[in-house]
Amino acid sequence: MSETTSETTPGIEQARGLTRPAGRLEPRLAALLSWGTWIACAVIAVGLVTSGRIAALGIALVIALPVVRVVVMLGWYVRVRDLRLAAICGGVLTILLLGLALGAAG
Repeated sequence: MSETTSETTPGIEQARGLTRPAGRLEPRLAALLSWGTWIACAVIAVGLVTSGRIAALGIALVIALPVVRVVVMLGWYVRVRDLRLAAICGGVLTILLLGLALGAAG
């Protein structure tokens, strides 16, 4: 009996060319969102004790985290030359920024 491992035998995803170098992206995004959330919560807590403006800054940080995530993903996909996913991230970022601009104007 011979044993096959994932190192010697490519999986179905690899054989079909469906694997992406995004494996390293997900832990980075998780760390970004985790640290960002903790920092925003700390700023909000300090703001609740000291002043409302600092708390508002913490809330703005929580709101900004998804936008920062899309920016990081866009940069990553451009770097690894995955133009299809980069275009999708660019479209999502455009929609987010357009919503921010329209919300601020109206």
